[in-house]
Amino acid sequence: MTPPQHDPFQTPLIGDEPAPPYSREWVDARVEYLEPETRTGGRWRRGLLILVALVLIPAMVFVMAGGASSINFFQSLTERGEVEQVVHRFMQHMEAQDAEEAYTLYSERSRFHTSLLDLQDLLVRRNYVLFDAYERVDITDLRIGQVVNQQPGLPLGTVATAHGTITYADGYEGSFRATLEKVNGDWRLFDIDISVPPGKVQDYNNLIA
Repeated sequence: MTPPQHDPFQTPLIGDEPAPPYSREWVDARVEYLEPETRTGGRWRRGLLILVALVLIPAMVFVMAGGASSINFFQSLTERGEVEQVVHRFMQHMEAQDAEEAYTLYSERSRFHTSLLDLQDLLVRRNYVLFDAYERVDITDLRIGQVVNQQPGLPLGTVATAHGTITYADGYEGSFRATLEKVNGDWRLFDIDISVPPGKVQDYNNLIA
């Protein structure tokens, strides 16, 4: 057998004579000659694997995040009516000046910062303008997601944030922002902020003056 032709490999010498092809000396020299190429190929292959990992990991994260977003979007569509109904019932009870019944719609965790007395205060004179002549609520934006925290005064688990409009029978339109928690399969209020236009406030103040 003869060594490959057109190869820059230099046959080693044994004394003054070239080593016979495929002798131990020839094989050792051949391995040493090829080793840098092998190492380079190894570096190239490792580099390729690292590159593939850098591409695939963000792609997997993107797909997972996209999947979670799709689930939350679908959940927002299917549960909009339930969330809207809780806000509607709250407004109805408050318009009827029944703070006790309205308070039953609140979650246990919300009671660390909202008391029954807080709701009763909203029914006193000028504050009642928020509920006077209430007709209906409409959610314009709903976000549902998972919340994890260790503080009892903050929402936990499946949490919804709803923004929407409030229609009053006197022709005015207000707005609300509500946070709700899902407790044992049911939505419960965590907090709610209500705003009404200045014109409604003025008309109501004139009415009770």
